[in-house]
Amino acid sequence: MNWAPRLVSEDLYSAYILAAATRKPPAARRAGTPDRSADPLAAIGHTAHLKGDAQPLSRATMPPADPSTAGNDAGYLGDPWGLLGIQISGATAGSQVVVRITVDEFAEPTEATFTLARAGDFALYPRIRYRYDRLRALPQTRPVVISWSVSLNGRPAGTHTLAARLHPLKAMPQALRTDRGAESLAWVVAGYVTEDAPWIDALLKDAFKDGGSGAVGYSQGESAVHQQVAVIYDHLRRQGLRFDADAALPNGGRGSMSQPVRFPSESVRPLQQASGIDGVVLMASILRRIGIEPLIVLGPDRALLGYYPQANAGEGFVVIDTTLLATASFSDAASAGKAAYRAWQALPDANDTALRRVPVYEARLAGVMPLSR
Repeated sequence: MNWAPRLVSEDLYSAYILAAATRKPPAARRAGTPDRSADPLAAIGHTAHLKGDAQPLSRATMPPADPSTAGNDAGYLGDPWGLLGIQISGATAGSQVVVRITVDEFAEPTEATFTLARAGDFALYPRIRYRYDRLRALPQTRPVVISWSVSLNGRPAGTHTLAARLHPLKAMPQALRTDRGAESLAWVVAGYVTEDAPWIDALLKDAFKDGGSGAVGYSQGESAVHQQVAVIYDHLRRQGLRFDADAALPNGGRGSMSQPVRFPSESVRPLQQASGIDGVVLMASILRRIGIEPLIVLGPDRALLGYYPQANAGEGFVVIDTTLLATASFSDAASAGKAAYRAWQALPDANDTALRRVPVYEARLAGVMPLSR
């Protein structure tokens, strides 16, 4: 038997690790192999549509990575979302393999035992015991050393060490291309929506102090929903917030792409220079707190904030361009958002990689929780 370490990407993202910590497992195939094509996050938002449009027939998603195809049709065992594992070739039926992995100070030493039911090749991924508090506190990208140790049927089978880059929470991964396939990580943006943040209550009290319908969610109909979103938009505008479309450019190493994102608790401070995506996750956090479901649209040059004006998501969403917060009215921001979305829809690759829609409620149902900061 021969084995080799598997590092899904040379770039490890704290945001992905934390967002996937409670991610729902995929459905199992008859042979017991996880089926990533059944993962609800692989096609998140593919039925979301702009209000007035018919529901799209095609999926706006990158083909999901399927661990069952990893390396010569290897059988996949362990964590279906694992980033660190091993590849075994030439195993015999009934072999017992112990895999031990350490990641500097960012994970407890993790050991898992796998019993191979058949002969052949396998991909084995222990569920790493990450130290989530240290991942949250990581201030900037830094190198980490990852060590693998393997034993076969009670006998040592060797060790291996590799280095990787570990990125802080402010780096939001968007896509990974690995030997396991290509995977869109657009759903990770839902982790930056922090509707449970305690500071939102004071902001809402101040925003709605002049009366109106109040923060009542869907209880008073569609017109009241639009009014509530406009009240929040206007309140943030009065606070002097500014969100620039080009303030944060995508980054990426070999096989990955990411973008800097601020948490809403940072973006809500006046006079902060922030990017368009920062404004989107800020407003999405506030809307979800009052019971209005937000949707985040990731386009080729910026992000837009969407929201469902009716409790029935099947009626469609509307969009606003938060980068106009400092210069345009709510009505103008809505018109600009709709125009931008229409332009993106017309792109040749709109249903492939150019346009992503992430309903936050779908992400929550699939196990993506807020990355509290």
